[in-house]
Amino acid sequence: MILRLFFLLLTLATFGFAKNIDVQSGDFAYFGVSLPSANVAGEAGKITLGAFDAFGNKTNYFGEKERTFTLKVSGSATLDKTTFTPADFASGSVTVSVLNRVAETVSVSLYEGPSLLLAKNMAAGTFVPGFTLKFDHAPLGSFDISVPGKVIAGEEFNVILTARDKAGNILAGYSSIADG
Repeated sequence: MILRLFFLLLTLATFGFAKNIDVQSGDFAYFGVSLPSANVAGEAGKITLGAFDAFGNKTNYFGEKERTFTLKVSGSATLDKTTFTPADFASGSVTVSVLNRVAETVSVSLYEGPSLLLAKNMAAGTFVPGFTLKFDHAPLGSFDISVPGKVIAGEEFNVILTARDKAGNILAGYSSIADG
């Protein structure tokens, strides 16, 4: 069969016959998810959902157009958009902003109705039911100083210095050497 196809193509090329073949993507089969590699509390990151056919081609054909997909995130993180329809995937993908002002690890999950969907982690190439995003502390932003209201001369007292990042999170274990 392959040999016949080769001779057919050779014959067509020899006699100057050529035709363009328009190969289009197939029906929607799965979502591919691209996540930011580094996340900092207080800074927005981007999550990209790509719609793919069974052969890994981006597609915007979902068959029935009444489908609704929901992206959910745990913890303190927020998304700028959580619900999607096939119309949102006109270019084959949609991008969502994720923001978390707290340094923590959160879960991201994709649903169609009540059903949790497997999605392909584009970085790892594996299908998983959800993704984790770790938000690291932002750089040092300020110090809180706590002092007692009244101190008697000659008695010991405590001063508490708390380091906070730019998003307001406490930086546990923070240490620095001051010059001067």
